[in-house]
Amino acid sequence: MNRFLKKALFSHITPYTAILPYNLNWMLGRRDKISKFRMTELITLVDVGCKGGLPDELYPIRHLIRHVGFDADSEECRRLNSQKIAVGARHIYPFFIGASVGTTYFNVFQSAGESSALKPDPRYAKLFGGGKVLKTIEVETTTLDAFFRDTPIRRPDMIKLDTQGTELDILKSAPECLRTTCLVEVEVEFLRMYENQPLFHHVMEFMLDGGFDLLYLNRVFSQRQGYPGFSKGQIIFGDALFGRREDRLDHLDGQSLINYCILLINYGHLDLAYHILASRQIDDSTKEFFDFYLRHRQGRWTVDQMNRLLIFFVDKLALLLLHLRRHNGLRIDSDRSWPFR
Repeated sequence: MNRFLKKALFSHITPYTAILPYNLNWMLGRRDKISKFRMTELITLVDVGCKGGLPDELYPIRHLIRHVGFDADSEECRRLNSQKIAVGARHIYPFFIGASVGTTYFNVFQSAGESSALKPDPRYAKLFGGGKVLKTIEVETTTLDAFFRDTPIRRPDMIKLDTQGTELDILKSAPECLRTTCLVEVEVEFLRMYENQPLFHHVMEFMLDGGFDLLYLNRVFSQRQGYPGFSKGQIIFGDALFGRREDRLDHLDGQSLINYCILLINYGHLDLAYHILASRQIDDSTKEFFDFYLRHRQGRWTVDQMNRLLIFFVDKLALLLLHLRRHNGLRIDSDRSWPFR
């Protein structure tokens, strides 16, 4: 059984507190197959705001990942660097990544996860809570491009950003890194949690102009404070996964394309990986590796090869049970609660 399912079933009272990966049903299987695949270069993941370590979504291919993380919490960086975990390589730095090289002010919130270079938005704090600043400190800051100019580490294949409102500034200041990057996961807001914070449509416009498509959006909903019952709530923020378009890949080398396709398959975007591989020349051993996963997953999930009648009855039963329950008893909820896609 999948380790994340075990955690949800046996270590938590509800599956919501387990915070399951949003690609749970699409993770690469057959560990024996992928463990035999030899990489010329590890997949470089740049993880800004890396508190907690490697994202669960990448767990199946952790041994292929070079985890380059940044966090303003130096103690967390020391913990992660000393952690015993089977990743291909790990480099965690206590750097503040921002829009420029120099210094900036950083607001430490009562809830550490809300800490940001931006100030809290009064309307959001009133409606949904939080937003209490304990202190403001001055920190040294650098950009992703400046960091990679001074390091021998291969430029990123994937960038993950969770910096509480400054994600777009970081992307705009990293054109060199974005040139090699094929997958970008960025926290996006639909309602301003911080003053003058860019919203989802600003990030979307920037990524579209840069040659990326939106592949997936993990949505997070919340109810307004004060209402005593349960409500549908509203979408507050999400994790947007952007993938480089198939017609914007010509400047990438062969290793970058292989890394991109492995990431796509792991996240469940088999169609895009298939489309890219079908139009590229790759060696026989690499082709055999990808064919195995694409055929295997297609065969596993093609409805025509399964008992349609049984599936329909199971779906009807699930629909009835969810309808009778009406809501899940949470005031803050996300798509991770039911990671069917």
